[in-house]
Amino acid sequence: MGGMMLRETNLNDLYVKARALYSNAVSIAELFDDETSRLIRMKMEAQLRDLHSQIVKQLHMTKAEEDVLKCSYNQNDTVFSLTKLAAGGIIKMVSKNNEPLSAIGDQLLKKPARSHPDFGLVLVGIGPVGVPDGVQVVAVSQLARESNRAEAEVTNELKKQGQFLFNEQNFSLLIDKLIEGVREGSLTLPVSAKKLPRIKLKAYRRLEGKKVE
Repeated sequence: MGGMMLRETNLNDLYVKARALYSNAVSIAELFDDETSRLIRMKMEAQLRDLHSQIVKQLHMTKAEEDVLKCSYNQNDTVFSLTKLAAGGIIKMVSKNNEPLSAIGDQLLKKPARSHPDFGLVLVGIGPVGVPDGVQVVAVSQLARESNRAEAEVTNELKKQGQFLFNEQNFSLLIDKLIEGVREGSLTLPVSAKKLPRIKLKAYRRLEGKKVE
């Protein structure tokens, strides 16, 4: 009888130890899962920060190129206008008795009623693929000049193609919102354009007074 009780006690001890080992194994597995999830979130956050840094750098470089082009255009336009006025003045001086030649001088002296191309509007576009693969810098002014259209026409066409357009400030707000979602575990990369979190957009004003939402 005593031997049977001893064996039963040993079995109970083994059962208790087995349950403890199983509980420890589950806890360790949960710790591994938590740590793996944390590392994945950290990697996605780093990916978003790196994307933001690259896009902003490219945005500034493109804007700098636009500034150079605008400066060059203004210089050339000034030289052309001064040359035209000088030529008109000379023709008027030497053509007092020559009406056709005098008319040419009058035309050269007139201020040209021509529109000047736009420079400097550079935005961040996010296509249907979303973040990160659908993010790119869009030189709106350059596209407008190349297609001889207004900037508003270009942005409207891009939106029809499924592009979401952001200025630098709004893009930074969006990235912050995405990082917040990643940290909370409510978002994982990639994020399609349709699932981008809503942010309070701040209008981007051009020096000329134009406004892009």
